[in-house]
Amino acid sequence: MFSALLSRISLNSKALGYAMIANALIAIAIACNYFQYMSPPQDALTWFYLATATLGQMSLLTGLFSLLLLPLLFIKGQRLRNILIALGLTIFIGWLITDVLVYAQYRFHINAVVIEMVLSGGVVTFPLVFMLTTGAIIALIFAVQWTVLKYTTLKAATWTNNVRRRFVAIVAIAIVSSHSIHVFANAHGVSSITNITRYLPLYHPTSANRLLTKYDLVDSEFVAQQRQIKASAKNVHSPLNYPRSAMQVSEVSNKKDILWIVVDSWRQDSFTAQYMPNLHHFAEQGCQLDNHYSTGNATRVGIFGLFYALPGTYWHAFYNNRRSPLFMDRLQQLDYQIGVFASAHLRNPQFDQTVFSNIENLRIESKGEDVISRDREITEEWVAWNNQRDKKEAAFSFLFYDTPHAYAVPEDYKHKFEPMSPDFNYLKLNNNSDVEPYLNRYYTSAHYTDSLIADVIESLRKSGKLENTIVVITGDHGQEINDNKQNFWGHNGNFTDAQLKVPFAIVGSDNSMCQRWNKRQTITSHIDIVPSLMNKYLGVANELVDYTTGENLFAPVKVRPWLLAASYSKYAIIEQDSITEVNAGTGGFEYLDKSNRSKEGKVNSLYLQQVFHRMQRFSK
Repeated sequence: MFSALLSRISLNSKALGYAMIANALIAIAIACNYFQYMSPPQDALTWFYLATATLGQMSLLTGLFSLLLLPLLFIKGQRLRNILIALGLTIFIGWLITDVLVYAQYRFHINAVVIEMVLSGGVVTFPLVFMLTTGAIIALIFAVQWTVLKYTTLKAATWTNNVRRRFVAIVAIAIVSSHSIHVFANAHGVSSITNITRYLPLYHPTSANRLLTKYDLVDSEFVAQQRQIKASAKNVHSPLNYPRSAMQVSEVSNKKDILWIVVDSWRQDSFTAQYMPNLHHFAEQGCQLDNHYSTGNATRVGIFGLFYALPGTYWHAFYNNRRSPLFMDRLQQLDYQIGVFASAHLRNPQFDQTVFSNIENLRIESKGEDVISRDREITEEWVAWNNQRDKKEAAFSFLFYDTPHAYAVPEDYKHKFEPMSPDFNYLKLNNNSDVEPYLNRYYTSAHYTDSLIADVIESLRKSGKLENTIVVITGDHGQEINDNKQNFWGHNGNFTDAQLKVPFAIVGSDNSMCQRWNKRQTITSHIDIVPSLMNKYLGVANELVDYTTGENLFAPVKVRPWLLAASYSKYAIIEQDSITEVNAGTGGFEYLDKSNRSKEGKVNSLYLQQVFHRMQRFSK
């Protein structure tokens, strides 16, 4: 009986082994989709590295996942055993296909941040057609897996082990070759090879800089830069030295009300009289700055930069310390009434534990079932709050709209830009998709948001408080609709203007800054808003270096040769004609033009040192 059991398990393992080879080949074919987003290799060594790295990594991942299925080989019933193994392999291939889709939109792989946002609800949502299409794909994958297993089980008894052994040998050679090439490339800054690493999921090739340094076989300048980048990534997790000096404040005799209207995923080209007539007309009464950038290409870093006036690279340090921004502290110190009205919930990103951590009875989430109803809800709640609050006391309020982020349009909305796509399904999109229907859907969504904000402005006007209110209008980040013809549809994918540049206007303040900053086309940033308000309206007299890396927009113009922007896992140095994208975890960087394409040249060492200094200024 025992020998029969061993014989059955041996036969089953042989069938699984051949199914694993088939899935490894499928995984390699799927992985080729990652490389449509990279520039083709220019030399034979890079082509060889790309081929061996892909073969080795995809086969290794398939093999490791197949190991988890080994206990299923003990199941006696062939039908049940094959069903469970097919389900397991379907999960693996389904994960890989999903990762390709995530990479196509964001240019990073599935990670804890993505999973957390999806599971939290209200931040990332999927239309019904997307879920139905995904379900059909999963069913097809399972059918393929079932067919492969049925065939390999039927033929396993007649097959030898030679094919499996040869395949394992080829994979082993590929793994050793690719890692050896990477050791050399990483020590000498051969970016054409080291940059391939980011395209393969869960790929961590070998480095041996410390060993090679002993034998003087490295590019010492490049390795030193790598070490500094990695060290800077660790510093943002350090205890805080914020502010660097105690706040120097004076009494504020005439406190202004302050209202922030922020639109999620706001394209700069939508802020026109055609697409957002009410808000655009209102902004014309104040100052619009035309060269304004967010602090990042994602909500977390964009909102962080707005409130803290610091680079988004500080997020983890402030989150770990549960430190609220000095801006909010000062408002509370001045007894401002505070109203926070966000369409999406404040739990992820964790703004309830950072930006608004000291606000009692904080409104965490909206009740509406979809983004349209939630945006309508925050508008109505803000109007009610503004009518009921004590008009004798100053107030700060924050409105955060989400409709353009979801390309959402009410079915009965009359004002539509045509031709307009009936939905926004990422599965349908590719680099050759006609952008006009999707742009028009976005513009229609922005027009709807504008109609809601019109109610806010009208309520403010009727309350008699408009003349004494500073209204800040901006977005958390941009939204690319394949602007650079690289198949980017969304944000958090690159650091081009399409994803970083946002509208910015301030109404009710001194408008003299408008002419000064626009005349010279000087870059302004989210990090400039808080220090401008703190200095002019909240009685804070500190030097800016005590609590921010931004500038005072009411002071003389400061020309910026570079700007620091962040995402969830990277940051970039934005210059007038180039982008240096840095991966803090690996120490690698890529030199790009303003359309996110590889560019000849190298990182400016002086700017890199200045970036390190700003990223460390408020760490102990």
